[in-house]
Amino acid sequence: MKKNFEALLLAAALGILAGPALAADAPPKVTNYSMKEGAELSSWSHPVHDVLKKYGVVLKSVTVKDNYATFGVKFPFDPSTGPNGKKLHELLFEILKANGWWDYAIRGEGDGAGFEVQWDKQKKLMTIDSL
Repeated sequence: MKKNFEALLLAAALGILAGPALAADAPPKVTNYSMKEGAELSSWSHPVHDVLKKYGVVLKSVTVKDNYATFGVKFPFDPSTGPNGKKLHELLFEILKANGWWDYAIRGEGDGAGFEVQWDKQKKLMTIDSL
């Protein structure tokens, strides 16, 4: 509950409480793919990649299965420490927004940090669980 409240406060502070406009009659297109570090990944053009670059996070891999993305990354900061909590929440929320409000997971390669991020469309609330 505390994480939900903190996420809601962060969203309010960032001024982005409005969720996506979803067409009720249009089923989402299912996407599946996987990319590892290399030329293909470095040229990956997606709003999430731009958010990661903004925060200095290095993208190592992307796997998407049934529209659920898992990002393998190298964090430039320790995401498990208290002082970085606000930065981590901002990063996770911006990724959620750039990812079209689709749920996703992000895993730090080498540091063991991992988070599953979900968006409740009705409550307009982000939840974060450690992996």
